[in-house]
Amino acid sequence: MRLVIHIGAPKTGTSALQESMLAARRGMIKLGVLYPAPLGGFAGHALAAAFLAPGLSRGIQQFKDADPDRFDVLVKAQAAGILDEIEKFRPGTVILSSEYFFVNIAYARNLDLFAKLSEIASSVMIIAYARRPADWYLSTVQQVLKGSSMLPAPAYRVRHVLDSYEAKFPGAVTVRACEHDQLKDGDIVRDFAAIAAPDALDLLAGHTRRANESLSAEAMSILQEYRARTFPEQDNVFNPQTNSFLQRLIKLDRAAPGFTRPALTPAFEEAVNLGASELGWLLTRYGLRFANIDYGAIAQTIGPSPAGLRVAEICVIDKGRRLALAGQLARSFAGEPGFEKLSLIAASAGED
Repeated sequence: MRLVIHIGAPKTGTSALQESMLAARRGMIKLGVLYPAPLGGFAGHALAAAFLAPGLSRGIQQFKDADPDRFDVLVKAQAAGILDEIEKFRPGTVILSSEYFFVNIAYARNLDLFAKLSEIASSVMIIAYARRPADWYLSTVQQVLKGSSMLPAPAYRVRHVLDSYEAKFPGAVTVRACEHDQLKDGDIVRDFAAIAAPDALDLLAGHTRRANESLSAEAMSILQEYRARTFPEQDNVFNPQTNSFLQRLIKLDRAAPGFTRPALTPAFEEAVNLGASELGWLLTRYGLRFANIDYGAIAQTIGPSPAGLRVAEICVIDKGRRLALAGQLARSFAGEPGFEKLSLIAASAGED
């Protein structure tokens, strides 16, 4: 049995890949490829990764907080279920996938599942994807803004994770560039399948994936201001009110004239890319080279400080569009409790 562990990294198309494998699960089993049934409503094996880090990741912690007793039961059931399905189906290849696997496993609290799987596997392959630093950071900011007004540091760190897997599984780590021109047919699912399960490539690629709903830079700026004014003491806290706001923001953003996907300012983009000192290591160790980066200048530029960063400072913003969108939002929520500060946001949306 061949064991493939897909570890992410986060923001590299992991959800699309997992949704495709989950949808194609029955067909894959017939081809001798097992994607064990995920539990807990996750598309991937998040619960199998619950104790790989010293502390629980935010997504898993939120799941646990909602129902601690159920969490403990499901964590045990996920590990047992993976082993039971291997015994039942006797696959030639087993694939586990979770962005929560992307941790330094040198400090793991529990590696029992990995140990048991390694014992029964004839070979192990660890597959990771890495994105261009500026692209990864912009995607991360979009996610963070859903629960916080404080932007994270643009700290691009992957080596400690990959080194820990190399130490546990020497020579088994494969790292791919998550960049359109470097992926097979420009697609993360096809690229992964070609490496992990070639016989299932057409089956996996045939499943339609849910498209990520990207916000424009103008909408990102409004969302940051909304979180700062409405929940100033609740950073890294997701709540129903923000979810309601976000759903309407996405709808209005897409309908408003001039929608474009967000882009960092050229200066900030360059600072993030050249401040990522581990790019040189990725090139030397795994042969990864990203487009439009001056590798001779890497780490000669100090990465930008995260303190007090605003979307309007790091992204290209159409101020007129932001003003119009903020006004639409304020009118849309007029009279609804909890959204009174939108009028203030609308009034300041045309400023820098």
